[in-house]
Amino acid sequence: MTIKTFNTEGVLLIANITKCKQYYSEKQFNYDYPESFSELILKGIVYIMTTQGTVNHLNFFSHQSQIDLDKWQHIATYNYLHVEEGDQILLVPYGNFTRVCSEWGKSETVNERDIEMLEFQQKILAMRGIEKTITLDSIVEDRIRFRIQEEARLFEKSPEIMLETGFHKVNVFIRPEQKFSFLFEKINEVDLDQITLKPLEVFE
Repeated sequence: MTIKTFNTEGVLLIANITKCKQYYSEKQFNYDYPESFSELILKGIVYIMTTQGTVNHLNFFSHQSQIDLDKWQHIATYNYLHVEEGDQILLVPYGNFTRVCSEWGKSETVNERDIEMLEFQQKILAMRGIEKTITLDSIVEDRIRFRIQEEARLFEKSPEIMLETGFHKVNVFIRPEQKFSFLFEKINEVDLDQITLKPLEVFE
């Protein structure tokens, strides 16, 4: 797969969205970059790289024979992605990723803000003479519905990277003018001692 231009918003992010959703449904999103990604990197849930805002050429390969090594510079890295059956891997702009992940961490049960919202909406309806039943459950349902719609909208233009199940070492190759090639090398096991938590930084 080849992508001619892609706005990374400063962070090129390849994410196992399925596992990210599971992870952030149980934890509040942390905006500290790159420290907040450490556990995700160790688990092979995301691959991150700091870039300029827009990259001009992206290739995704599964075989080294597809890369002309005379034209591309290999950057040593050991980080990996872990893919299981049903997982979806996306190339995602950083801003969209943070917005969706922060929503996943919000409660799906009634909270104090929901009660305040219910009272406010009931007052507005009463002032306008409108007869309409609003319940706490309907407010929570609306919030979940909005979350699903927002997720679909933000990820709509995120390219999907098709990978087999298993562990995939991410090999990075670069050329001038923010051009990148990624080779996903299937490996049998992961040596966690070789994982680099600090993201690769590539600027002009």
